[in-house]
Order: sequence, then structure tokens, then C-alpha cells
Amino acid sequence: GGITVVQLHAQARTAKDSLAGLTRWGYVRVADSVVTATREGRTAQRVWEPLAMEIESRWASRFEAAYQQLRGTLETFAAAIEVDFPDYLPITSPTQNGRLEPFRPLVTGVDPRGLDLSALLSRVLLAYTLDFERESAISLPVSANTLRVLDAEPIPLRDLPRLSGVLQPYPDGWRAKAGAPQALPHHPMVLHRGGFPDGS
Repeated sequence: GGITVVQLHAQARTAKDSLAGLTRWGYVRVADSVVTATREGRTAQRVWEPLAMEIESRWASRFEAAYQQLRGTLETFAAAIEVDFPDYLPITSPTQNGRLEPFRPLVTGVDPRGLDLSALLSRVLLAYTLDFERESAISLPVSANTLRVLDAEPIPLRDLPRLSGVLQPYPDGWRAKAGAPQALPHHPMVLHRGGFPDGS
């Protein structure tokens, strides 16, 4: 039946949305400030919604001891966070030197035992990043990725993606021509146009 843009922002805990792109790609319709999922959007929901738990169950069976330890540690940290952070990775703003874009955390907390692993990772990383950026003039994603690999000697601009880390690109995408990755980034950079590494 659709929800208003205001309701969407409240539930997503951000005023930064991709409605123009989602409309252009055919996932939603926006009319009179009401957002409605299209048939393609509802199909995408059905396909994507179970993926987090499916992937987590594979991790649990493949890395049983490490998985249990990681999940227990993240639940402990997440339980200490006093606000209900979003369940997605922090969005960085290229116009704000890579700092996090504003979001709208809820005051009431959520039992972390009910969250999937990706949400736990996202909440803890978001809390850590916010603490870092309260004390630093430079954003954590820029510090951990780009500045980390620089030295007194000049580095060719073309080498920065390879040194700072990009995940395996989609084979039919333009990033596939950049060659195989040699490293992973030390901090994800999720932009309004998609994620880095490779959320295009």
C-alpha cells in the first residue's frame, strides 16, 4: 500500500535515500510523497530478504567455532550501544571528506540476539566510526583506506584502488577490467551510489 517518504526515512533512520535511482531502476514508484514498491521491487524483496540468514547459516557451519566467538563478541558490544542504529553499513559522504552522512537512530534499543550477523557487524562498526570521527578531522574510511597506503614517496593514482583494496568485481561490470584484487579495504565505504568495495 505504500508509505510516506517521512515514514520511510524514519524506518531507515536516514534522510539520505536513493529514491531517484530506485525509481529509475523500476523498484519503486513515488507519487504525492508516497513510496510504493513495484512488482519488480516486491520480487527483489522476496529474493533479498532471506539472503542474510542463508549466508550466515553457511558461515556458521563452515567456521563454527570462529563464528560463535565472533557473534558472541558482537552481541556483547551491540548490547552496550544505547541507541538503535540502522542495520546497514554506515553511508559515507564524498562531499564531507568521506565522513558519515547524518542518520536517525531510535532511542530504544533492540535485543542484539535477534539480529543477523550483518546487522551486528554494521551496528558495531557504525558506533566505532562515530567515536573515531568525534575526535578526528579526517573520516575513518579515508584514514583506514586511502591515507593508510600513502608514503613519503609518490604513488601513482592508478595504484590506489589496488593498494587500498577492492573486492572481486562482478564479471560483466566495468570494474572487472581493473584486474584481480590484491587486498581488502580496512573500512567499507558505502556511498549513496552504492558500496565500495564493489556495490555498483
